[in-house]
Amino acid sequence: MSNISITLSCNRQCGYCFARNLDEKTGHMPPEVFAQALDYLERSGIRQVPVLGGEPTIHPFFGRFIDMIEERGLDLLLFSNGRMPVKSLKRLERFPAKCLSVLLNIDPAACAPEPEDKRLRHVMEALGDAVIPGCNIHHPGISPGPFLSLIDVFGLARTVRVGLAHPCAGAENRFLHPRHYRTVGRGLGLFARQAMEQGVRLEFDCGFVPCMFGEEDLALFASLGELPGMRCNPLPDVLPDGRAIPCYPLARICHTACLPGDTSRSVQARLREQLAALTYTGIYGECGRCPLREQSLCNGGCRAVALQRMRPFPVMERIAVGAEKRTACDNPEPTPCEPQAGAAFPADGPPVGPDEEQWSIPYIDQPLSFWREIYARYGSRIREVYLPLPRNLLASGRPALRDGHLDAFLRHGPLPVIVLLNSVVLPRPAASMAAPIVAALKDLRTMTRLNGATVTDMGLARILKERLPDLPLTASVLMDVARPHQAHQLAGLFETLVPASRIMRNYPALQALRRVFPGILRLIVNEGCLPDCLMRVQHFYEMGYAEEEPNSLCDPLLNEHPWMRLTGAWVLPQHLHFFDGLTRAFKLAGRATLQDPERYLDVLDAYLTRRDVTPDAVGGGPASPLTPIRISDVFYHKTLRCDKHCHSCRVCREYYERAAANLGPRKPAVIESHAYPS
Repeated sequence: MSNISITLSCNRQCGYCFARNLDEKTGHMPPEVFAQALDYLERSGIRQVPVLGGEPTIHPFFGRFIDMIEERGLDLLLFSNGRMPVKSLKRLERFPAKCLSVLLNIDPAACAPEPEDKRLRHVMEALGDAVIPGCNIHHPGISPGPFLSLIDVFGLARTVRVGLAHPCAGAENRFLHPRHYRTVGRGLGLFARQAMEQGVRLEFDCGFVPCMFGEEDLALFASLGELPGMRCNPLPDVLPDGRAIPCYPLARICHTACLPGDTSRSVQARLREQLAALTYTGIYGECGRCPLREQSLCNGGCRAVALQRMRPFPVMERIAVGAEKRTACDNPEPTPCEPQAGAAFPADGPPVGPDEEQWSIPYIDQPLSFWREIYARYGSRIREVYLPLPRNLLASGRPALRDGHLDAFLRHGPLPVIVLLNSVVLPRPAASMAAPIVAALKDLRTMTRLNGATVTDMGLARILKERLPDLPLTASVLMDVARPHQAHQLAGLFETLVPASRIMRNYPALQALRRVFPGILRLIVNEGCLPDCLMRVQHFYEMGYAEEEPNSLCDPLLNEHPWMRLTGAWVLPQHLHFFDGLTRAFKLAGRATLQDPERYLDVLDAYLTRRDVTPDAVGGGPASPLTPIRISDVFYHKTLRCDKHCHSCRVCREYYERAAANLGPRKPAVIESHAYPS
């Protein structure tokens, strides 16, 4: 199969649009190019002509193109958003009904209980069972459920086609992050059973992976002849200017000319060769060890998604250079979409969807190459790097910063910074300290991108707002804001709030803050402090003003009650999904615990890819678990909503004791997820 894209113009503005990866200057396909495309399909033995856009029905020669298809006795598969001109709809009504299929890409929410768009309704009424409803899932809350009623009301084809919204290399479109795949998979499994009861078939577009689904769902799909995970060939799309691409998401890094005598197979072979560097890359870090891939039952998911988790520049540069060499003789003039070596992504880093988290990460004293690697891997997902105010003007809850590479980082680093002005207590009144702090912040602005300051003292925050009104302020975790009436006191001073560590495992308390605080809620994910720790203030004071790192003050308590380590303020990467509806802003702790750059990168990658790890591996503080204990979703969820009566509850201590008993020399403890039902 091979698609013919006759135009990139569209009468809708979908946030996840794949075609925005291409330059609309490519325009409409001329009739002579369309005729060549039909010749190409017939040489390839393809009798059904898949016509897409943009919105293909707004092409000025749409009716003429349909005539050409009908004259050759070919079938038509039209991809449309349903907003087609009356003239185009009337031409489709005259096309032989048995040879016509129209895949309508519909927003399910806009057609429950009935379509909001009258034009869409007219299309379904006019074309009936030629219409196949479908949608691109770009958010985990989207469900094709409303399509079942549409099928019955309008007599549509008893098929529903679903696709995943994928990222486009070189464009910032909305897409479904792989961390949501399992949620979507569960929903589609339920929908498939409901649809089957009504005699409706579920079909998958490309990019799905088997691990999205449970074993029972996969068995059901197999019985229906649907094997999600293998639909990426690549399938060539012929663009309006005659070039072929593997798909819209990869258009900027891979394309080839369609030569006289070409078939779909020969074009596909050239595209495969250009994409060889991505052949063995999957969307998850575990894809390389997946038995389904080894058995050729999964191709690792969409290659455009896989690029999101790679260090993209070198790989994409090789692809781009390879494409240029292979097509130079066929296409000597550079096209608007042709990638430039070393610039596969725009200057602001790899594209991210609006659903991505924004991370604040600690500065450690490393060369610029270290920070450029982080930027290359994660781009604008890293909102800022936090560090103490230079020249040690104010303590920041940690010993003095090593600064051998700091000047180079501030002047030439690729990431913005936010400075810490968060002593647990100020040594003098804020008014007497403000002048040199304000001067230092102004100096810092002249040499780096300053995203703001993190402050503990309300008096200092007021002074900064008066003298630097455009400087965003973050309310430090050391302010210990845990209740809504505290959040009210921050109004007008702070744009961001980092809640108290003692409520990080208290989801209702976090929700209460979310409802009250109008700004950004940022959660520290890997801090190990105990909730309501009686030694916390003194510990932070000693860390801020001692010359060396002080000893942990909670060691005696934890040696006596090691199970208390399970109650700390940490969130494992695989449990971030519990906070998806609360915030997208997170902070990685570790100015003291992540000094090793390899460990730093490993922990950061674990959180940004939501890799399954044990709590000893996240670089937390001295109250973190020290043994590789597996933490089940059920147990963690329970700790987010329990009453925090640790003195009378035995859930955490029994969980810890079971885990400790099961620990072997190489095998971490695994607690059955049903041990503590929710």
